[in-house]
Amino acid sequence: MATPPRELALGIDIGSTKVCAALAGLRAGRGAPRVALLGAVTVSRPALEVGADAAHAVGAIHEAVAVLERATGLRPASAWLALGASLRTEVTARGARDGDGAGSWRDVAAVPDAESARGRGAAAPGSRMVLHVYERWSGGGAASPLRRPRSVETVTVSWRELRGAVGAVARAGLALEDVMLAPSALGTLVLDERERRCGVALLDIGGCVSTTAVVAGSLRHAASTALGGDFITRALAAELGVTRGEAERLKLCAAVVRPDEPLQAWTDAGERRLVPGRELAAALGRACECYCAALRRDIDLRDAASLVLTGGGALALGLERAAAATFGLPTRRALPLGSPAPCCDARQAVAAGVALEAVRRTAPLAAESPWHAAAH
Repeated sequence: MATPPRELALGIDIGSTKVCAALAGLRAGRGAPRVALLGAVTVSRPALEVGADAAHAVGAIHEAVAVLERATGLRPASAWLALGASLRTEVTARGARDGDGAGSWRDVAAVPDAESARGRGAAAPGSRMVLHVYERWSGGGAASPLRRPRSVETVTVSWRELRGAVGAVARAGLALEDVMLAPSALGTLVLDERERRCGVALLDIGGCVSTTAVVAGSLRHAASTALGGDFITRALAAELGVTRGEAERLKLCAAVVRPDEPLQAWTDAGERRLVPGRELAAALGRACECYCAALRRDIDLRDAASLVLTGGGALALGLERAAAATFGLPTRRALPLGSPAPCCDARQAVAAGVALEAVRRTAPLAAESPWHAAAH
């Protein structure tokens, strides 16, 4: 029987249509203990929204933790939470950085009681919390003598999302250890050192929201936009003349359908129609092209030499090809590095990255042992 892992960490990612949870810990082996991914699970919920009380997310978190407990025999008492659904990047200064300001509140001007909220040490309903501050540089690569600080930018999260997500974790009976930027967690899981040095854009495609991050040495940009996998579903439904529910089903099975295989689907008029696999693949490819064209207007991929796709929406057939053509960057779908790949898919990448990074932070012994070298 395997020795139970130490320094357990549970990572939770609350999306618009699902909750993903992952469990990581230290595994004893030859030499120093190593960081290992123990399991990951996705619990889907229709129209899941993290609002002020996040009531719908509580049950999904309960179920995810229960599934992990049955699979691993371990039940964590606390969790680390990923934040990313409403990230926003703002230019806050020009020139060199004077201080990071992380953890402070940045008030939205339209909120009349922002000043009084700041005085009480709380967040006004329209406030955003500063999670990360970084400098944008111009004038060449990291070693160029011409590099100059261009601007200081902050990554912020909305007060509504933060309160809702934290409340959901607490109501699920878990103590909250800390919050972590979802893009940072993704970089930990799916990028190697060469990619980090060259600069990579990470695109995490959720059901209703996509989060973009640029990692070049460290996190250089992060933001979210209200364009998710549902955009592809709606475009596919319009192209094929079927209902959105049928379009979602066809989208998920397109990768395994033979070109000459016909699939039955319901139209908006309540009639059945046959959709050949070849027609489905072509229509889905065009839907992915429409998504990438719309996304290009909303995201910033400066400093990126390649693009990595993750999240449930990244599984859409033809999206890699459409993204590469639209953005002019080498594009691949994210796969976890090393041995844990079979127990983690693209939907669970954020939760897995949070759990693995949390173990690293709380287990100094594993700092020199890459998690993807772990033996399970």
